[in-house]
Amino acid sequence: MIAHDRATAPASAGSFRGVARGGFANLAGAIASAAANLLLVVVVARGLPTPEAGVVFATTSLFLLAETGARLGTDTSIVHFIAQASARGRPNDITEYLRLALKPVLVVASAAGAALALAAPAVLTLIVGDTEVPHARALIAVLAAAVPIAAGYDVVIAATRGLDTMKPTVVLERLARPALQAVLVLGAVLAGGGAFAVVCAFIVPYPFVAALAVVALRHRIPKPVVDRSVPATADRVDGGRFWRFTLPRAFAGVLQIALQRLDILLVGAIRGAAAAAIYTAATRFVVAGQLGNQAVWYAVQPRLAGLVANDELEAARRLYRISTAWIIALTWPLFLVAAVAAPLILRMLGRGYHSGGTVMVLLALAMLLSSACGLVDVVLITVGKTTWNLLDTLLAFVVNVGVDLLLIPRFGITGAAIGWALAIVVRNVAALVQVSSRFGFRPLSRLSVDVAASAAVAFAAVPGAALIAFGDDSRAIAVAVAAGAAGYALQLWWMRRRLHLDFVVGRRLE
Repeated sequence: MIAHDRATAPASAGSFRGVARGGFANLAGAIASAAANLLLVVVVARGLPTPEAGVVFATTSLFLLAETGARLGTDTSIVHFIAQASARGRPNDITEYLRLALKPVLVVASAAGAALALAAPAVLTLIVGDTEVPHARALIAVLAAAVPIAAGYDVVIAATRGLDTMKPTVVLERLARPALQAVLVLGAVLAGGGAFAVVCAFIVPYPFVAALAVVALRHRIPKPVVDRSVPATADRVDGGRFWRFTLPRAFAGVLQIALQRLDILLVGAIRGAAAAAIYTAATRFVVAGQLGNQAVWYAVQPRLAGLVANDELEAARRLYRISTAWIIALTWPLFLVAAVAAPLILRMLGRGYHSGGTVMVLLALAMLLSSACGLVDVVLITVGKTTWNLLDTLLAFVVNVGVDLLLIPRFGITGAAIGWALAIVVRNVAALVQVSSRFGFRPLSRLSVDVAASAAVAFAAVPGAALIAFGDDSRAIAVAVAAGAAGYALQLWWMRRRLHLDFVVGRRLE
């Protein structure tokens, strides 16, 4: 399962250059986005009473579930098909794929928003129990109105990645939207607004970034090429192929976001809004690390799709291995610190949140395994096995919900964390067995093992030793983490050529 370092060497300098630059830009944006999202969680947790914070977390989680379902999986497939059309020199297909994706998404998203608005009272009773919610109908109506806007925006911003540019994703999705949300939510809290005002502040940036994303996409779409010697029907894309690929992703996408958000709704329904707030706060610190994974995903997927389309499978396998090393390098520091110093991190949220420590540790450990599997879902999708991806995600979802329903009534948020951690393990291991045995894609190399060992020393051993020596002294732990980070940065710089960081430094964003 572990390949020699030479397996990560590119076939040519151009094989990873664009991916490295796009990944670096996405990483910078992901760091800013993670910071903004964590700030939002801290502001809501500290600025609102715990039950009201739970209402905000539960209702915005419901919004994200509805919006993800309404996308119908097109945010992934549009990247795949546009990247393949570009690699095969078929610019006319790009506009056709956009039409195929956007029209159904906008119709379904509008219907989903309307249904959510009509069912507002029942929905609130289901997800927050007996907690009173001021302006309840208006709150759900605001979320419902934003569903089609957010769904369309996600498809458009994904299409720009398919056209081999990371700039709109970085500027709009990584920087502008999270920063605006954090600033507006902070303003709403400081002004004394409750859950309704905070939810409105959360939603306001979506129309703004959606409009800018449309402008960015229109500037990037290549002009159509007219060849009168070819019948018009010959230029049409295969809509059936597009939707056969996409629909399994639609279900898998809903299940994936459900794996991240459904726990919050179940905890709220079974244990109340206050417990949902604590669980959300603990899990959002860990989930922030997934933005590093997503940064590499966005950069790698278009290039991986192009390699597979041209049958360059060995180059695709090398890209999978090197991208796994990048993901470990980016995400393990946060997950290891979360596992070692969970109680200290939760202190930032104020009283009542310390009980989320066990949740953070369990999920951090599960995320370490997930990162070591690399972009296993992307590989499975890119080789055309979207149905396999759906079945893996469905299995993980069943495990998650089953364990949640069994353990949350007895163990509360710890039971929810156990369910999610098991689901993460099941999903990643199943997909890894499939891509490894069927297609020869393996995530680990000597490089990724070296990176993982360096991260473990810097962010587990050093802070752990400080914890043993000084107890829960936050200043001592902070110094230990800083010292570990400095040593880790030097280690990564020493490995920069093996990590292909020389493709990143001094390069412009594509």
